[in-house]
Amino acid sequence: MIKIANSKNGRGDFLLNKAFTLIELLGVLIILAVIALITFPIVDNSIQSGRQSAYDRTIESIVSAARNYSASNNLGYPTEKYPL
Repeated sequence: MIKIANSKNGRGDFLLNKAFTLIELLGVLIILAVIALITFPIVDNSIQSGRQSAYDRTIESIVSAARNYSASNNLGYPTEKYPL
């Protein structure tokens, strides 16, 4: 919105009204809240999926290491007598 303000010398200067109204600010906050409500579950699911994938890879690595140990030691697995 453009307002005309009278200055001391009598001529009109053009000023831009740069203030936001309370309704506009509340509207922005509501939009941000809706976006947050939509994205938080999606982000949470992707984080949990990533953790589960990391756990699965860790278990696969442990099983692979045990199989390699077994193949290198006459098909025997580590025991209390012969630990890793």
